[in-house]
Amino acid sequence: MVSRYFTHSAAINTTGAKSEADNFVQAVANRNYNQAYNDLATQRTRAISRDKFLRDAQAEDSCYGPVTKYTDAGSTSEGDTLIYNYTITRSKLANTYVLHISVQKSSAGNWQVMDYTVDGGQPACG
Repeated sequence: MVSRYFTHSAAINTTGAKSEADNFVQAVANRNYNQAYNDLATQRTRAISRDKFLRDAQAEDSCYGPVTKYTDAGSTSEGDTLIYNYTITRSKLANTYVLHISVQKSSAGNWQVMDYTVDGGQPACG
């Protein structure tokens, strides 16, 4: 007797994922940091308080200038996580950088921002 094992990879319904990432970037660009914080997944808000998130965002604006432009730079996926990339322009930075926003569905079925990272980090302020 020959045993056969089948693997099944369910397709992820990505409806709303891009909108969630767009909402987060737009909130940051509009300096609406409370809204951006509200887009974060519970796991992320456990790691950073609202006050710290707001202070960090305001410090970046002070150091690098506010976000003046953002453009879609494509997306990738890793398992059930979708990663949306945005090219960011800030008023005090000579060069753009890429912001990666990882979104994942919560147990309630809503897309949430799990993480946000920057390629290579940003230059030291000062």
